[in-house]
Amino acid sequence: RQGMSEADKREISETVAKFCWCIDTYVPLSSHPGVMEEVFVSDMEFGLSREPSKSSDGIKLQPMGLAAFSGFIETVQGKYVATHHHCTNTIITFPEEGKAFAKTYATNYHWKQEKHGGGRFNYYGIYEDNLIKTEAGWRIKSRRQYPLIMEGEPSPNE
Repeated sequence: RQGMSEADKREISETVAKFCWCIDTYVPLSSHPGVMEEVFVSDMEFGLSREPSKSSDGIKLQPMGLAAFSGFIETVQGKYVATHHHCTNTIITFPEEGKAFAKTYATNYHWKQEKHGGGRFNYYGIYEDNLIKTEAGWRIKSRRQYPLIMEGEPSPNE
């Protein structure tokens, strides 16, 4: 089947990893236009659970669009002094031509602002990404995210 080359797998792994660079180093995200377009399609969907689980069963995808998702990420950036996201152990499959599924371990460290009590919130979980091949390369169409375990409490929504 086409689209199953080692080069495609490498590009998909890099696409998943670019998200970590976007959230950790492009702060605030709005001052770096275009970087999220290197990771996600414009009509992307997102589903997030804060309940520790071993699967994404029950996580409903919400059509957010990239602009709203980028705004959400910038809000997260604003709640922490710094973050450090790691994506590892990605397993990639190709269910059909031009589509891929990537399941990735995510280890995310968050240093909270003093107004939120300081300290850290650590997230050890999974990103489940459905990707599509675009003219610009592989991009994430949808992401489900859930923790295996968490340490500490996330900063509150303001």
